[in-house]
Amino acid sequence: DGNVTEVSPAHGRRAFDVVEDATLSCEVSASSNGDRCRRALHGVEHYWESRGETPSPANPHWLQLALPVGQELRRLVVLCRKFDSYSPKTVRVRVGSVSEPQAMVTVAEADLDDREYRVTVADETQLHDLEDAARYIRFEVIENRGINCKIAGLQVFSGQSGFRGTCAVT
Repeated sequence: DGNVTEVSPAHGRRAFDVVEDATLSCEVSASSNGDRCRRALHGVEHYWESRGETPSPANPHWLQLALPVGQELRRLVVLCRKFDSYSPKTVRVRVGSVSEPQAMVTVAEADLDDREYRVTVADETQLHDLEDAARYIRFEVIENRGINCKIAGLQVFSGQSGFRGTCAVT
């Protein structure tokens, strides 16, 4: 979305962290219907539908995204659609430097409306104090309006690892 500049105190040089939409560069996996999970990334025309028991905080329906090596999460956006009983009610975002869910930390939890709108569910405010690079992102539905959920329009914005928390927007 823009250029971020860091001045290295050791070298006095400027480096640019370009925050960009990395959505289509991500690897994606899912709690169910894994062969269809990339549909959640293709705007609002397509969607991924989960399958299973009613989601809960202990047993969420989820999509996990892996950014390319050397990149880390800056912002996660959802373009919500009106899916009635398939619309997620509460989502949780967990991130980590490794793909194992037990090693991830929760950075955001948000209630979503059953209507068409765009919402940022995680941004640099929540990611600022992380110790490790947020290369892996787990988008979890922990409460739904029905049993299965539909997710569309996930957008992942990333930047170069190592710039988070030390940059000034120019």
